[in-house]
Amino acid sequence: AQAQPAKLDIAASNTWWGQVPIMVAIDKGFFKDQGIDTELKNIGASGDRVAALTAGSVAFSNLGRIAAIVEMARGNKSFYFFANVDDSPGNEGCYARPGFTDFKSLVGRKVAANTSAQITMNGLLENAGMREKDIQFVNLPGPEMAAALAKGDVDAACVWEPLFTNVRNATPGGKVLGLDSDTPNFKKFGTMASPDIMIISRKLVDEKPDLAAKLAKALFNGVAYTNAHPEESAALIAHYFGKPPAEVLAAMTVSLPSLAGLAPTE
Repeated sequence: AQAQPAKLDIAASNTWWGQVPIMVAIDKGFFKDQGIDTELKNIGASGDRVAALTAGSVAFSNLGRIAAIVEMARGNKSFYFFANVDDSPGNEGCYARPGFTDFKSLVGRKVAANTSAQITMNGLLENAGMREKDIQFVNLPGPEMAAALAKGDVDAACVWEPLFTNVRNATPGGKVLGLDSDTPNFKKFGTMASPDIMIISRKLVDEKPDLAAKLAKALFNGVAYTNAHPEESAALIAHYFGKPPAEVLAAMTVSLPSLAGLAPTE
């Protein structure tokens, strides 16, 4: 009898363009080619994705590295980190409500951010000669920022695309305070503030290394296909984001994965 595919789901999100190559690998059948049945579990917060992997409900994830570092500092040994499949500076930034023109005008005011966007926020604060203590920092999930800014619950929000566009559209007439490509980190390293990383179940790798290798191969085939066929990829996975393929393609021109040269193709 033919062996049943291994069920190895991923915790990801439709709130970051960097998930595109993973979605491509799923919808192109690259995981199935390796004998793996993969479903994308849409989990918005990076910390919740780590929790899902730790609980065993998913086998791997693409998430903000700050969440992974926090878990490592807590002694969580349930995962390995093994890859970065996107690096897209300029796709994350801070935006203020009308009446605020720069970070100096936000002294003592509420500014929302989390994970990588908090690093971007701190870099932009540094540019203004300020520190996080000079504002009221609000740790807010990305999908909640547009509504919070529109209602005036916060005075500025720092987040990544496509949520950054949502924030600007929700509060017309505001001010872009800067992007991660304006921060000292970018000027020093030429990379986005905090690129996402792939993590994988330690138990899976230790007990079934051949299967883990097949998972990685399928993933990087998705990376290679995305780089080689951006238009087809955008059309294929636009349904995950609920956006027109043209909008996804436009975002991918600055969000394409960074490791195509390392991707296996067979």
